[in-house]
Amino acid sequence: MGEPKNTKKKRSKWMKYSIGLVVLLVVVSGSIGFYMHYMVKGSNDAFVAETKEGEVLDEMVGDSIDYSYWNKDKVITTMHKMTHQKVYATDKWGAVQMTEDRVEKLYEVVKNSSFSNKDILISILDKWKAGDFNSVDEDHNYFWQYQDGTVGKATGIMSEEDEQSFIESTFELYTKDAKE
Repeated sequence: MGEPKNTKKKRSKWMKYSIGLVVLLVVVSGSIGFYMHYMVKGSNDAFVAETKEGEVLDEMVGDSIDYSYWNKDKVITTMHKMTHQKVYATDKWGAVQMTEDRVEKLYEVVKNSSFSNKDILISILDKWKAGDFNSVDEDHNYFWQYQDGTVGKATGIMSEEDEQSFIESTFELYTKDAKE
């Protein structure tokens, strides 16, 4: 015999809601996927916009330290971004290529500062100056925690191969310029 009309209406209504929910989930999932892909792919573009710290370090000569620019937060942000080429983390926001010259310049900034955490920063920079990156993940997490990080805690230290790959993909513009 057939189902009562009332049951058919309920089933039809349920199907509409189910289809609507599936469509909504697909749209939301697609949007999240697109956003995450864009953020990962766009990280190089974001870096290009964020190279100011590295460029300012490169432009510093001798005693020409602009202390109004190099406040404690700027130093910590720059050091944090420098660790990104050396650590594994789920999320990384920005990057500044770590070079001996930049580490030396940051050391001079911190040495001549009155930052409340000056001793900690100097000890980290001393290790970096000596080429000691055995605890760079802990250094990263110090900066990450100082900046109230919620995602992107370092989970380990990159292998040399992974670090080189990160440098080549993230700082591609700069490594190409340096070779030319």
